[in-house]
Amino acid sequence: MGLKDWLARRAGVNVFDHDRYVVRGKMRLLRWLRQFIVGYRPDDFAIGQAVTTKVRCWVCGRRSSAVFLVADRNVALCQRHDPRNGNPAEDWMYMGELAPDEKTLAEMQLYGCKFAAYQNTDIFHPRRGELKFLRYGYLNNLYAVPPEVFPSSEDEDGKHRYKLIGYVNLYTGTIHESEKDAEVEGNPYGSGEDERLLPDSSSSRKLWT
Repeated sequence: MGLKDWLARRAGVNVFDHDRYVVRGKMRLLRWLRQFIVGYRPDDFAIGQAVTTKVRCWVCGRRSSAVFLVADRNVALCQRHDPRNGNPAEDWMYMGELAPDEKTLAEMQLYGCKFAAYQNTDIFHPRRGELKFLRYGYLNNLYAVPPEVFPSSEDEDGKHRYKLIGYVNLYTGTIHESEKDAEVEGNPYGSGEDERLLPDSSSSRKLWT
């Protein structure tokens, strides 16, 4: 028996549990260092997968809404630094979206109720990984529950590329596979039981109301 094992047993610590916790801690540290130094791997945010945690913008630290490839590095960016919005970093290749941008999330919070998230899952399509959001659950809404494909999303070739991937937490802006996990405590954005009218949307490309 080694000195470490003897001391651990004297202290009443399970050696195997201790070693497992150490390994897990090392793995978390290595993952953080990899993300900080070399960015994210493509499979960290695979298209068709709900991203349940906030991802910080590589430039400013705000909540990210999309991932781009630059110099063999996958970086997450917020709406403000998104190259598609006029940012001069035109050499950054769009890879996919992680969450609603700030403007879209603000409109969803204004509308209230519940929103389902849909993503373009065709990795060869120019708008691959793009997200759209469906408001559902209200009595005056078309959908009591979200369908598996986004309404009116049929492309010219007849394919429905926007598939249901999860539900939006309107407080954090994250997307969850389970509707229960996306609930906000106290339902500050409405429970879906009333019939409030919807304001006009300026994000018609993103929202189906």
